[in-house]
Amino acid sequence: MSWGVEGEIRKRFNVLNRLTWRKAAGKHKGADKAALRGYFPQTECIIFAEQINEPADSSAPAGYRQKCDEAAREVFGKYITQVREQHSLTKIDLTAAVGAYGNVNHGGACSNWEKGYSIPTPLYYERLQEVFPHCFKRHYSELKSE
Repeated sequence: MSWGVEGEIRKRFNVLNRLTWRKAAGKHKGADKAALRGYFPQTECIIFAEQINEPADSSAPAGYRQKCDEAAREVFGKYITQVREQHSLTKIDLTAAVGAYGNVNHGGACSNWEKGYSIPTPLYYERLQEVFPHCFKRHYSELKSE
């Protein structure tokens, strides 16, 4: 049974380790083996696994996901800055469009996107495209893959 369970887990997670221990005491010691249709389990397993975001992650070198995130923040930041300046929009205009004000400055999320601290969510980006259809012409997935 543990082999099947581990197989299913491997479809969604990167299995790091599997521990199996043999139980010295338990029901298997006192069971009437002739009356059973199968043997009582004498072992138990624990499977240690980590989440995989994409199939490539399991074989990717250490730090790969971090570098991808940094690249995405740079691409989005440059694009949003370019579009904003090209169409004479302010950071406040963009932040007001998505309603993502910051606690300290009114540039809020837009300021963070341009500085490369974060990227807009697909929902925020769609909102920018709705409010400024003539400005944000590139698709979210296109920017993300770049």
